[in-house]
Formats: sequence, C-alpha cells, structure tokens
Amino acid sequence: MKEKILILFVMVFCIGCDMQKTDKQNEYKYTSQIFAMDTVMDLTVYDIDGEKAIAAAEKKIREFEKLFSVNRKESDIYRINHDADSGQPISVSEDTFRLIKKSIELSEKTGGMFDISIFPIVKAWGFTSKEYRVPEEEERNNLKKLVDYRKIRCKDKSVLLDKGMRLDLGGIAKGYAADEVIDLFRNMGMKSAIVSLGGDIKTLGTKPNGESFQIAIKNPLEKGSFLDTIPIKNRAVVTSGSYDRSFEKGGKNYHHIMDKRTAAPVNSDLISVTVIADHSTDADGLSTALFTLGSEKAVELHKSLSGFDMILLRKDGKIIRTDS
Repeated sequence: MKEKILILFVMVFCIGCDMQKTDKQNEYKYTSQIFAMDTVMDLTVYDIDGEKAIAAAEKKIREFEKLFSVNRKESDIYRINHDADSGQPISVSEDTFRLIKKSIELSEKTGGMFDISIFPIVKAWGFTSKEYRVPEEEERNNLKKLVDYRKIRCKDKSVLLDKGMRLDLGGIAKGYAADEVIDLFRNMGMKSAIVSLGGDIKTLGTKPNGESFQIAIKNPLEKGSFLDTIPIKNRAVVTSGSYDRSFEKGGKNYHHIMDKRTAAPVNSDLISVTVIADHSTDADGLSTALFTLGSEKAVELHKSLSGFDMILLRKDGKIIRTDS
C-alpha cells in the first residue's frame, strides 16, 4: 500500500552479520542487513548472544514475507486474493489472521482512512507492477466500489471477501514484523536492540550505556536537514510521505498513497507524517490514515485517540507536533 520514508538514525550497519566488541565497555554489538518484504532491513542487537537472536529474527522475517506477499503464490494473501471470487472462506495462518483483524480495528479507529482492501486501486495505477497509468474517471468510480474493510469477514482463522475485493498488507506488514522481531528478542533475553524494517523503526530498551536511541526524521523539503531528532526506548517510529514513490504523466506527478474516496493519490496538505507509538503495527496504519486526512483532521483524530505522538509536515513547510 505504501513505502516508508527513510528514517535515519545514528548507527552504522553492515551487510550480513557482524560482531563488534568494545573492550572499554565490554559491549557486544551484532548487526545484520537483509533485503526482504521488498525493502532493506537493518537489525542490531547488543548482547553476547546477539548473533543467535539475529539469525532467529531473519528466519521470522522470511516467514512473514512468505505469508503476506501479494505476488508469491504460496502466500496467504495471494491465496485470499486469487480465490476471492469463489465465495468460499480461505484458511490462513495465525499471523495473517491476527494482522488482518488488527487492520480492521485500525480501520474502525480511523474512520476507514486506513483500509487493506485498497489493493484494486493501487494495482490499477500500476504501483504493484511498475507499469504506471492514470485510470479514467469511470474506472476509478468502479474501483471505489471494491474497497470497503467492513466487507472483510474473518472467522475461525479464515477470511472471506466480496467478489472483486483484494487485500494488500503492504501498509502494515513491516510494522507487524518489527513488533514481532522485538518481542522475539525480548523473549530470548535480549535487553538492547533496534530494528529498521524499511523505515519502520522499533527499539528494545536503551543503548548499552543507558541512553535512549536517537531517531532523526528527514526533512523532505530541505536536502540534508532533519525535522527533529527523537529520543526513544521501547517504542516505534514510522514515517509516511508523498514523495518517496511516484511517477509522472502529462507533466503531473502522482504518488503512491491512495485515497479510497477518490480512487486516486491522496490530495491533502501534508507531505509527511511521523507517528511515535508503543507498537509499530499501530504506527504503520496510523501514519497512512493521518496523511490521508490532512493536517486539520489529523489533529482531530489525535485528540480522539490516545497512545501516540505525531509530527506533521505540511506542504507549506509548517511543522505540527503533538503530545499524546
């Protein structure tokens, strides 16, 4: 559904898995960089058993990739979409079922501004195949009828869609994976870790020296500058924006975040939205919804919900920060 804006943080990552030990502080640092779920992912663990933890995390991420992909024939989502018009419920894994249920909950909270059934619209614009096009108004009107999270029926680890509907977990799957990886590290006894799964950042504890992790949020309006640097521990940071993935047709630029109300790219006053929350899954879905709503209604939604902070960057350069 969307790609995340790169969030830079003050750490150095290496390809593969590497171990570093600082004799002065007796610190162990294991790092790994992999490509999965169509993005670059960085994992860092500070522990003598960090190598084992990272290996387990990589395995889990690969499992999620197999479950959530819209293109891999063995995935749950591919099977749901491929058999959606059969009228029969499709049995899925516990992780897929849990994530779809969570997605529906976020849809309810955001008034449907986050909706995993947006896939027909995203596909029609060519963002799944990179064969970009601008659908005509009649086609867009027909596409709007196929997007409605309320018609996703979940029961007994099975999912049933109305005819013509299709799902895409791309706007929330990396957030879910980040939460699950951090939970894995915690269950393995790790005390300090940070993961960046395509821009979905999640931390465990603090740095080994007790300081918070510092997450720098890039300013897309000014190259080389940052909107803010956020100290976090045991929290997630996710940013969504309109400039990271787009194409141009007829002299006009079209970005990848779709508005189901128009079956076209979102046309709000925002250029980026950063959400800071306890769970990356929540931050992932909320960042899309807030971006779609625009700054005024995003602030209203923040007031009606709890448990997250946000940094909004408007197209005119104004920055709006809120405290939960």
